[in-house]
Amino acid sequence: MRPLFPLLLLPFALAPLARADVQVAIDTTAYVRPLSSQHFGLNTAMWDHSLSQDTADFQDLGVLTLRFPGGSLSDAYHWQTNMTQDQGWNGPWFSDYLEFGKLIQQLHARAMITVNYGSGTPEEAAAWVQAANIQNNFGFKYWEVGNECYGSWEEDKQSTPHDPVVYATRFADYYAKMKAVDPTIRIGAVIAARSSYYTMTPLDDSYTGSHSVVNPRTNVSHSGWTPVMLTTLKSLGVTPDFVIFHRYLLTPGKETDTDLLNSSTSWANDASEIRQELSDYLGKAGDNVEMITTENNSVSYGAGKQTTSLVTALFCADSFGSMIQTSFNGDYWWEYLNSNSATGNNSSSLYGWRNYGADAIVTPVNNVNEKLPAYYAIKMISKFARPSDEVVKATSDNPLLSCYAVRHTDGSVGLLVVNKSPDTTETADFSIAHFNPGATATTYTYGIPQDNAARDGTGSTDVASGVMAIPGAVFSASFDPYSINVIDIPPAVAPSGNSRLIALSARGYVGGSTDTNPSLTIGYAVSGTKSLLLRGIGPTLATQSVNGVLADPKMVVYKIQNNIPSVIGQNDNWGGDPALAALFTKLGEFSLDPASKDAALQLAAPGGLGTAEITSGDGTPGVALGEIYSADSTQSTYLSGLSARAIVGTGDNVLVGGFIITGSSPMTVLIRGIGPTLSNQGISNPLADPKLTLFDVHGNIISENDDWGGSQALVDAFTKTGEFPLDPLSKDAAILITLPPGIYTAQVSPAGGTAQVPAAGSPSGVALVEIYQVK
Repeated sequence: MRPLFPLLLLPFALAPLARADVQVAIDTTAYVRPLSSQHFGLNTAMWDHSLSQDTADFQDLGVLTLRFPGGSLSDAYHWQTNMTQDQGWNGPWFSDYLEFGKLIQQLHARAMITVNYGSGTPEEAAAWVQAANIQNNFGFKYWEVGNECYGSWEEDKQSTPHDPVVYATRFADYYAKMKAVDPTIRIGAVIAARSSYYTMTPLDDSYTGSHSVVNPRTNVSHSGWTPVMLTTLKSLGVTPDFVIFHRYLLTPGKETDTDLLNSSTSWANDASEIRQELSDYLGKAGDNVEMITTENNSVSYGAGKQTTSLVTALFCADSFGSMIQTSFNGDYWWEYLNSNSATGNNSSSLYGWRNYGADAIVTPVNNVNEKLPAYYAIKMISKFARPSDEVVKATSDNPLLSCYAVRHTDGSVGLLVVNKSPDTTETADFSIAHFNPGATATTYTYGIPQDNAARDGTGSTDVASGVMAIPGAVFSASFDPYSINVIDIPPAVAPSGNSRLIALSARGYVGGSTDTNPSLTIGYAVSGTKSLLLRGIGPTLATQSVNGVLADPKMVVYKIQNNIPSVIGQNDNWGGDPALAALFTKLGEFSLDPASKDAALQLAAPGGLGTAEITSGDGTPGVALGEIYSADSTQSTYLSGLSARAIVGTGDNVLVGGFIITGSSPMTVLIRGIGPTLSNQGISNPLADPKLTLFDVHGNIISENDDWGGSQALVDAFTKTGEFPLDPLSKDAAILITLPPGIYTAQVSPAGGTAQVPAAGSPSGVALVEIYQVK
C-alpha cells in the first residue's frame, strides 16, 4: 500500500416454496479447506493515535490477526526509534511495537510484522525479533521482509533499487539472522502483485526488470519480479516460509461498481498462478510455501467515494467468500484506520452518499471516528465463520447472489449470502445435502437500511439479527438489494451420548538407547473396567510402505493412579497366539506374521487412566505403530480419551493418531497437539512448534491448527475434559470439532523450530497428541 498520511487527530424473509429465481446448492460433506486465524486479518499502523485503546473495536469485529507497522512506510520504519525518515513525517509515530504487542496480548490475537527492507538491515530485523519474542514474549510468528519492494514508490536505498536479485540475496541474509534468534518464526518474501487487472497480465511478467530467467517447465523466458526472485532464492538454497501477495483490483479514477462487484472471482486465478510459480521456480520445495495476502482492497491509492460506500462492504464480504475457496492461507484487509480525502473519484456514477474516500474501515469525520460500511462487512464475516471451521462447497446459479458455506466446529452450518443487485430483491431456493437442519436459524444482515441510518442520523447503523424458521434441508429465502446476509443453522440432532470412541492408533518415531524420552507412549481413559487389545507394531509396517521401521518393539502397559504408574501387562514378540489372532480378525484389524517381532496383548484395564509404552527391544530407533482397541462391544464401559506421545520429526517421523467414532449421532471431540508446554511436565526436548491436522477416512483435510490462540471455546473444553491448561500465546495446537461417526486421523508435524532429536530430522522434538470426547 502506498502511504496516505492520516489527519492528526433486516432481515431477509421466508418465501413460498415455489421455484425461485436463484438455485443454491450446499454439500456439507464436500470439504474445501479449513480456516485459520490468518483468514480473519486486518492491517493496523503506527499512525493510529490510540492503537491499544481500540480493543473494543477489534473484539467487535472478530479479527484474529493484525499486521504492523503499515504499508509502504514499513520500508522506512525503524522500530527502535518508532520513526520513518525522509517520508514527510520525521517525528516519532503515535503507536509503537510495544503498544501493538500489548494489544495482541489483550486480544489473544496473532501478528504479522513487516520489517524494514528499504532502509533497514538484517541485523536491525533480527534485533526486533529478539526484543519482541525473547525479551517481551509477544510470540510474533509471521514476519515479512519488506512491503511492495518491486514498486518504484517504495523506499529502497540499495545501490540497485527494486531489483529481484538484490532482494533475494538480501532476503537470504534476513532469513538466516532472524531465524537464528527464534527458529519458530515464519518469514515471508514479497512476490509481485498483478500489474494490470484490466489486461490480466500473467504474474510471471508483472513488474519486469533487467534480469530474465527461463521457466523450467515451459522453457519460456520471463523477466518479471517473481520468477527472477524465486529463481535466485533457489540458487541460494533458501525457501521462504510464505510469499506475500497484495490485491488491489481497480485503477483510481476508473472505478465502476460493476467491475468491483465482479472482481472476486479472480481469486481462484491468482491462487492457481502463484502456486504454479512456486512449483516452477522452487521445485518440490515450493509445495510447502504458504500464500498469504497481506493487503486487500479496491484501490491502492487515490481513494474515492466507492471505498466508503456500501459497495465496498459488499465487495469485502464477497472477496472473503471467494478467497476461502482457494489455497490462500491468510487475508488482511487494508486497513483499520486512515484519513479521508475528497480529491478522489467522487463520480455520481458510483453508488453512495459520502463524497470522500478512505482506504480504511474507520476514518475521522468531524473529530469522531466514523465506522464505514466495510467495518460492518468484516463484522458480518466473523458471524459467518471462525478458525477451524471447514469450508464446504456451495454454488449459486446467479452471479448477483453469491453464497458461501462453512461447517462449524459444533456441527452447525453457516451461510454467507451477498446480494450484489442494487435494486432487486433476490429469492433463492436452498438445498443442503448431508445435513439435517434444526427448526430455527439465527440470522444477521447488513445493507441499505443501516447505511442510510448512518447518513440520516436515525435508526441503527449496526448489524441486525433475528431468527428464521427452517422447514427442512430444502427451503427458500429472499434477500434485500445490496445486502450481506448470514444464516447460522444448527443441526437437528445435537451431539449425544450414544456415540463412543472405540480405538486409537498412533504412529511415531521411537528413539534408540541413547535418546532422551525415546518411547512412543499411548494413553487411554476408560469409564470402568474395560477389555482392551493393545498392539505395538514395527516390522509389519514395512509391508505398508513405511520407511525406517522399528525392528523390535517392546510394549509395557501401566495403570496410573495418583500420578503413580504400576505395570499391569507387557509383551515383547506376540508369538502367534491363536486367541490374539482370532481377536485381530474379529475386530477387523490387519494380521501379524506369527514369527514377527511385533508386540500384542489383551487385558482387562481397570477404570481410570492408563498408558502403554513402546520402546526399542534391541536399542535401535525406528517408526512404530501403537494401537488400542475396545475388545468387547457388549461392555457398558467405554473409552473417553486417547493420547500418544512420541518424538516428532520430518518425513515419516510425524506423529499420527487415528481414532474411530461409533454410534448414530455426532460427537464433539477435543484434539490437542502439545509441544512446548510439555516442558512444564518435566519432558525434555519438546517440539517447539507443533502443527495439528485432522483428516477424514479419505485423506481429506477437515481441520488444522498451528498455535491454538486462546479461544474461550477451547478453554471451556479443556475444563470439561479435565485437561491441563495451555498458555494462550503458546505454540501448542488444538482443535474442537463435532464429527459424525467414522474413522479419522490426527497428525502432529513440526511447523518450525530446531532439531531437538537430530536422528528424527529438523525440526524435531517430543510431542503429545490427545483426543477426548467433550460432553
